[in-house]
Amino acid sequence: HINRDDSVLITLPLCESEGLALLGSALLAGGCALVCGTAQASFWRDVARYEPSVVGGDDALWLGIWLERSSPLKSHGLRLVLAANVASEAANRFAERFSIPEILAFHHSAYGAVSFYNFDGRPGFIGRPFPHGKDDLARLALVKRSEPGAATSLLRVEPEEPGFLLVRLDAPEALRLKTLVPLLRDVFERGDIWCNTGMVMSQDASGCYNLLHRLPAA
Repeated sequence: HINRDDSVLITLPLCESEGLALLGSALLAGGCALVCGTAQASFWRDVARYEPSVVGGDDALWLGIWLERSSPLKSHGLRLVLAANVASEAANRFAERFSIPEILAFHHSAYGAVSFYNFDGRPGFIGRPFPHGKDDLARLALVKRSEPGAATSLLRVEPEEPGFLLVRLDAPEALRLKTLVPLLRDVFERGDIWCNTGMVMSQDASGCYNLLHRLPAA
């Protein structure tokens, strides 16, 4: 999705994993990466100044720009937005409003250290876990509350059904997170430990995830 003819405006700090991911994508494609740390107030001014074809940012930036009445630019050369931590529907509406042909969403959760990248380039999805492997089912779970009287309090959801994303933790990771977020224990088997990331997601039959909403991890 990024080629050597692109110039990329990166609006995220490089100390964050999302910013590094955007920079790495630009460099691997041979494009010119412009690291600016753009704020909402100067976004369209920087777009006019640097004339990027690709821009990457997070939910805080896109929400602020979305709330503006309109773009101050009559035209721009943006063809692709890389949206970090943005719900899929909101990302698509943003692209439509500002006439940007393509938008790709991705996500990283600090709790449980799980990332999703849209390598498939499918509109409306944040993609698959990275790194992706056979242990995804054992490491990740989309869950909902079970009916009263059920044997377990949480159940895995069906394909296309929304649920909270849980990430299974090993002992060292659980020790690190126990003072930051409440942990869930003995969810599916005795001794297992899970973290609720606060992400409400769904998954289609092919294994591709869709971010629907974000809540505080709890």
